[in-house]
Amino acid sequence: MRICEFLLYWINFSQFGSKERGATLIEYVLIVAVIAVAVFAASQAGLVSAIQGVFTDAQDCIGGTCS
Repeated sequence: MRICEFLLYWINFSQFGSKERGATLIEYVLIVAVIAVAVFAASQAGLVSAIQGVFTDAQDCIGGTCS
């Protein structure tokens, strides 16, 4: 019986924190900002040229000049 009481207490306690919608929104915005900075940093680190090289090699192979 104590386990059921604990679970009911925990469910009620966890619903208390769900009323903080502003904090949750801010957390999501910060996560999106971190992802955007990471994508930008990766693109500046030569990722774009590496991807272009892969597509150029694939295009050459499709055209019949694959080495």
